[in-house]
Amino acid sequence: MLTPARPPPQEPLPLAVVRRVEQAEIEARQAKELAQSEKRRADAALRKALVIDETLGNQDGIARHYSNLGLIHEKRGNLKQARELWTKARKLYARVGVLHMMEELQDCLDGLPSEPPPIKRKRK
Repeated sequence: MLTPARPPPQEPLPLAVVRRVEQAEIEARQAKELAQSEKRRADAALRKALVIDETLGNQDGIARHYSNLGLIHEKRGNLKQARELWTKARKLYARVGVLHMMEELQDCLDGLPSEPPPIKRKRK
């Protein structure tokens, strides 16, 4: 009976290559942390702008902020929150008559996966 051939032993990577790989991994982690930090900063700035536009009664601005906040939540994977924000934005755009944004938001909503049906619990 033949035994499967073993792959030849691999030579260890040169230390310089190992260090470059480690540095690349560190930079990738830092980039991810920076992206998350930027999303938090964008979220905070949009919420401040939302409060200002709500105070001023600027419906178009409020809709725009809801739309952008929805995008942030979608990127974070908070799809339920993204759907709620985009739905609010779409209604506001309908109220002020910005039809192209209504259509764009509808495309965003249509692109989200459908929500799973609620779990029905049996009563005892």
